[in-house]
Amino acid sequence: MGECSGREILEELARQLGFDADLKRILDSSIVIPNMLPFGISQFLKRKDTDRPDVVPKGSTNLALTGQFVEVPEDCVFTMEYSVRSAQRAVFKRNQTRSHE
Repeated sequence: MGECSGREILEELARQLGFDADLKRILDSSIVIPNMLPFGISQFLKRKDTDRPDVVPKGSTNLALTGQFVEVPEDCVFTMEYSVRSAQRAVFKRNQTRSHE
């Protein structure tokens, strides 16, 4: 697929979906620009528990990491909620620290 043109990719998809009768019209009226996501599956690769940093690294007092590449235990990556929960954990941890000061 990485070496296919956009037209070839669209033709393959249209044929797989059974749009053979409309194939010429679809191809002539469409623009497909292939785009590679070299790190798109990186969240799903095998890893160890220590491969991702904690949201609030140990010893940190004014630093938090958020997004898809931090560790949120018992959660599934590649969702908007995962990123939101990492930010929530950062805020909650900060507020817990402040209340103990």
